[in-house]
Amino acid sequence: MSLKKLISHRGNISGPKISLENDPEYILKALSLGYDCEVDIWLVEKELYLGHDEPTYKTSMDFLLQHEKYLWVHCKNFEALEFLNKIKELNYFWHQED
Repeated sequence: MSLKKLISHRGNISGPKISLENDPEYILKALSLGYDCEVDIWLVEKELYLGHDEPTYKTSMDFLLQHEKYLWVHCKNFEALEFLNKIKELNYFWHQED
């Protein structure tokens, strides 16, 4: 039996919509349609933010943990990686270059 998992990229499900990417409502819409979602996370001055090129949407661990089964968290700065390394429930990753 083959299991398939569809993963939305930053909330996108039918092509890029840069102005909406990583917006929490956009992510929730993708999740509500049955997709998992890759999101971009920053840690800046002990606060979590969603955003690709920069921290844009303030978020919380509650948001991430509430949807942890469906999120694939891309740590955008090393501080986010160090912070999430303590959280065992989340799927997260980091790399130096996009």
